[in-house]
Amino acid sequence: MHLTTQLSDRELAKVKHHQPPLFEKYPDLREKVGWLDLGLAEAPVQRLENLGHDHLWIKRNDLISDVMGGNKTRRLEFILAELVRQKKEHVITLGGIGSNHCLAVAIFCKRLGIRCTLCLFEQPLTYYVRENLLLYHYYGAELIFAKGIWSSAYNFYLRLKLKYPGAYFIESGGSSERGALGDLNAVLELEKQISKQNLAEPGFVFCPTASNGGIAGLILGFLLLGWKTTVMGVRTGRSRLGPIELNTTGTIVKKIKKASPIFEKEFRIDS
Repeated sequence: MHLTTQLSDRELAKVKHHQPPLFEKYPDLREKVGWLDLGLAEAPVQRLENLGHDHLWIKRNDLISDVMGGNKTRRLEFILAELVRQKKEHVITLGGIGSNHCLAVAIFCKRLGIRCTLCLFEQPLTYYVRENLLLYHYYGAELIFAKGIWSSAYNFYLRLKLKYPGAYFIESGGSSERGALGDLNAVLELEKQISKQNLAEPGFVFCPTASNGGIAGLILGFLLLGWKTTVMGVRTGRSRLGPIELNTTGTIVKKIKKASPIFEKEFRIDS
């Protein structure tokens, strides 16, 4: 893969080559789904103590990478694989001015030696947001700013697609069918950890939701396992933009249905 040609010897030594749980459970998917080894480690499951409950656990996605942790990076293992397969040289994506997704894309595009353009819209200018803006520049991303979401969406979905027809466009948050496989992979990783540590299947899983891809991947993963786990989404973004639904039960279900055909199964989804 192109990624390894961009890493230093020291960085290469840190790369943890592994088989994704997705391919261990569904080996036939290797022919249908691309995957790029970004050197991610397994996210440990840790018990949360002193919170008044004996059975609260957290899966530490922040620890999966020394470079950029979090579920956004999980999704890029599957998204960037398709980009490499198509031999694209320019990536364009969308997000707020402090978007962790945009930062992850900028970081790994630099490692791949691929041009990166970020369509950004306004959000509260906190210290964290300022830090991410500086990091966008550090990793060589081209920034296109539009004050409102509508203007930024216009740039992403129309103007730039006309201007750069050969570019690879990544949806906000990496919330595509391929991106959802990263979160689904986390569920299969959790299955192995639960078995190894002799833990109970979770009754509830709480996760943030804004662009729907993460929660859709988690739900699809639990459906594939046949577990009765209820996934509770904590909305971190607006539910609608005028008449357009952005983050609702309906939009999550649509994401699940888009990603599920790859498994050639029909799922009953309780909202």
